[in-house]
Amino acid sequence: MWLGEPENDRALFLLDDLDGIRDLELREAAIPCEAKNVLFTTRNPVFHGTNARSRHPVRIAAMPLDDVIMLMEDVRDNERDDFDQDADLHRRDTLLSIAGAVHGHPLAAANAIRYIIHILSLADEKSAGRDFVTMFESPDFIARRHFLDFKHDASSILENFLVSKNRLPDPKGLSWTLMKFLSVLETEEETVDYRDFFFTKTFELDPKDYPDHALLAASKHEILQLLSEIQSVSFGERLDTSRPFQFHPLWLECTRHAMHSAGRVQVISQILKICTQVVTEAAPEDQVAAQKTFQEKFSPHVRHCLKICKSFKIELEDLKLPLHSLVIVKSEEVLEDPRLD
Repeated sequence: MWLGEPENDRALFLLDDLDGIRDLELREAAIPCEAKNVLFTTRNPVFHGTNARSRHPVRIAAMPLDDVIMLMEDVRDNERDDFDQDADLHRRDTLLSIAGAVHGHPLAAANAIRYIIHILSLADEKSAGRDFVTMFESPDFIARRHFLDFKHDASSILENFLVSKNRLPDPKGLSWTLMKFLSVLETEEETVDYRDFFFTKTFELDPKDYPDHALLAASKHEILQLLSEIQSVSFGERLDTSRPFQFHPLWLECTRHAMHSAGRVQVISQILKICTQVVTEAAPEDQVAAQKTFQEKFSPHVRHCLKICKSFKIELEDLKLPLHSLVIVKSEEVLEDPRLD
């Protein structure tokens, strides 16, 4: 092969998306042994091949905010050269708000500008940027889904998400079920370790009451294995080894949409029942300790579930919670939003 010729010792062999080759033998064969220098991309942050070569991992860092703004400006100027100069899409504060709404994700930021120009500006060009931010932060989940599905000379956010989902060892298996629960649990608050929800089991779960009992009753080492599978497709990543995996909010949003309505209700209902059972299942003499455990480890999850419910227009009555659980959840709802008191 020509790569083996001495004059090609400094040639660089490029292989994009190594994960797309699912068969391990084919994956190894895709990298010619004659190639002295190989650059390949992978979504797996801890990928290690079996080919005995010296390696130098190059991590693609998150794009700095100023670069995200520059990207958005380039997309804006290249999409329409006649876009109204008075439109808010020409204001830096609007671009900053859009970048914040998509959490700095470069593809989402670029797609947001295209979506604003080609879709939202048809209603009002001057306020289309602000309208996008309002839409993305509103309870109108159908509008958010429309954006996630949007593509214009680029793949959609949801398409990229589904590529990773379909590369899980079993795209419909327990690692996907775990991802659905993680998309509704509180995973960002530093004082909360979401792993405690799965690891801290103070009571037995009746399979009749929990459709996802296989996951909820899984052992600690089984949950850790599932987290590893999630990491292998870049849904979650451990940026700091002293902390649990972190998840990009955009992938969590995509997960919630991929669940569909019945799936969201099913997952949230199970989470709320487990969180409140810490209190409702405790003996009278253990109530003080149970309340403390609830406040420290489970109350943040309840409040986060309530936020998701508002975001997807899910009413508490839709969850069909036991009365004792409903009372606790409603008390947390009042704490979450004082206007409900």
